[in-house]
Amino acid sequence: MTQWLMDVNGQLLMDVNGRLAMTRAELMRHALSQALRRVHVGPKKLKLDEETRWQIAGEAVEELRRYGGWKELDEEAPMRPLAKG
Repeated sequence: MTQWLMDVNGQLLMDVNGRLAMTRAELMRHALSQALRRVHVGPKKLKLDEETRWQIAGEAVEELRRYGGWKELDEEAPMRPLAKG
């Protein structure tokens, strides 16, 4: 059984093996937010601040939930162990 470390607000931080706890939806939102950093409109780079990128990515994930019926979005995302350092 996996045990989780939480902050004072009950937010999941990581499991006891040092892995970040993320659902598939959170992982997808993060990936979309990072991808939006590299978007170009014609020759110009679209410079969105972090809050705007996060909001756009969140809306995309919510659309998938609403219209895609993806139950898997709420499952824990598979994570690799942290590299030894």
